Order: sequence, then structure tokens, then C-alpha cells
Amino acid sequence: MADSSFFKNCGPFTAQDLANMVNAKLKGNENLLINDVSSLENASGNTVSFLDNRKYISQFKVSKAGLCLVHPSLEKLAPKGMDLLITEHPYM
Repeated sequence: MADSSFFKNCGPFTAQDLANMVNAKLKGNENLLINDVSSLENASGNTVSFLDNRKYISQFKVSKAGLCLVHPSLEKLAPKGMDLLITEHPYM
């Protein structure tokens, strides 16, 4: 969850809204509602996270994130049920 003293939560957004904002390919439910941002480790079904550094692949494989930004080469490692935003630059 983003620190509310620094960030204003502007959601919810649909997965498709987020895909359009970051110019990513959505693989999953375009109507999934995302309410917040979270780490892979602390994510839930209504949060978005990202995987950029390969040292976090083990966290990615068990993450409960509803939506995750990920490089195309790593999408096959996503846990069952996780929707993905496929992008060449997930950190950006």
C-alpha cells in the first residue's frame, strides 16, 4: 500500500485503464479493479505490483497481486490467476 502521507490514492482503475496508461499489453481481465500499489510480497487481489529485478522471481511466483507489470520473458512464471501487464520496461 502506498504511503497516504506522500501519495493520494486516485483509483480504482481497471486493468485496461492501467494498460493504456503505461502502454502495456494486458493479459487477463480488462475489468479487474485495482485500488492500490503494493510490493510483490504484500500484494492482494486488488493491487498492482511489478517485477523488474530477477532476484525477486521467487516472490513473484507466490505473489497474490491481482495485476503485475512484467517483462515478456518472465510472464510464464506468473502464478495462476494473476493478470499481467506485459512491457519491455516494467520498472518504468
